[in-house]
Amino acid sequence: MRSIVSYRYSSYFDEIYHARTAYELLKGLPPYDLVHPPLGKWLISVGMAVWGVNPFGWRIVNLIFGSIALVLILILFTKLHKPSFWCGIAIIILMASDFLHNSLSRTANLDTFSLFFILLCSIFGMSYISSILKKKEKLSKTNLAYFLTFSTGGLAFACKWNALYSIIPILTISFSYRVHNLIKIMTKIGL
Repeated sequence: MRSIVSYRYSSYFDEIYHARTAYELLKGLPPYDLVHPPLGKWLISVGMAVWGVNPFGWRIVNLIFGSIALVLILILFTKLHKPSFWCGIAIIILMASDFLHNSLSRTANLDTFSLFFILLCSIFGMSYISSILKKKEKLSKTNLAYFLTFSTGGLAFACKWNALYSIIPILTISFSYRVHNLIKIMTKIGL
């Protein structure tokens, strides 16, 4: 009897690297793939630890992160604009039907994790900047948003190197607002 080899029963596309490396990290073996940072592969290994070393196990965490990314896109869009309910539904449908997002969310790929953390970094960065501009938030709340902006930016970078291109503008603008705000506070108290 001939065995069937397809994406349903074996690794597909970059899964040959990421799923294998996730398995090796899970078992404490030296990792095969050192091209990208290990956080995304550790997240893939969580699925393997819970659901076994099979295609479902190494793909399920990507599916979860990709599904949550749909909600994060909506949150980010509502921070930029004030859309109607139907506009929000259209945004989620467009993102869910996007072929690249759909493909990457169904395979053990690092791009889904990187996108997830980039979206979080953008949301927290926009929250930080808007709280500084409104001047109504307490300093502890702005500090938390600032900390979360840089933390999620670091997590995006820890998943894949090319996340740096997306997070540099967000981090630079957040840092610039922080420095500007600190200068204003220092001049107000006479330092």
